[in-house]
Parts: sequence; structure tokens; C-alpha cells
Amino acid sequence: MDATLLLPHSKSSRCHSNHKRPRTQLYGYVLTDEWLMDYATKYQLGGPHNQNDAVAKVLRKIICTAGLSKVFTVIWDGNPPVCQALALAVEVRVAPKDCIDRVKEVLEHADDPSWYMAI
Repeated sequence: MDATLLLPHSKSSRCHSNHKRPRTQLYGYVLTDEWLMDYATKYQLGGPHNQNDAVAKVLRKIICTAGLSKVFTVIWDGNPPVCQALALAVEVRVAPKDCIDRVKEVLEHADDPSWYMAI
């Protein structure tokens, strides 16, 4: 799936909409809403009654525990097509193996990260 976002244009350049925002490649794990809610429930960080609060608590816990700095929004081939992702690499700089192993442990994933496009 491919998507692009247009950069804001001034009034004089609106007719020229061929300018595209550069997309960033990320190497990491997609965190679907379902996965985030399952994690929140498992670790008693909230539930469906207040989904936004639960998701924020899960992301804060994962980011701090894994030693990462932020979460990205990505497009992927799954459902829903737009999700949050933890990035272990941006563009070509891949995180050290110990960082990748720490994220795998925190997320309870055995599989390796994949490449995604940030939006």
C-alpha cells in the first residue's frame, strides 16, 4: 500500500500539487489497536472503557522499558492499514542487536522487525 502526503502550499502555489513530503523508512514493529488493548489489559494499564488513556500508558511503558524515544505512524499491509510502530531504525541506521533484543522482550515478540514507511 502506498500513500503520500502533500506539503502545505502558499496560495500562489496551490495549483502545483506535485510536491510530496519525503517518507521515512522505519525498521520496527507495528502495534495495532487490538495488540495495544490486549497488552493494556494483560498488564492492567487500562481497558476499552478508556482506550486513549490505555494506549498512552502502554506506549509510555514500552518506550521507557525498551529505551526508545518515540512511536511513529505507519502504513502497512495489515488491518487497520494505519498503525503505530516502534522504530528500531530510521532510514539506514539500525539499532544495535541488544536494543532489538530488548524490544522483542518487551513486546513479547520472537520475530524480527520489518521495514515500514512512516506517514
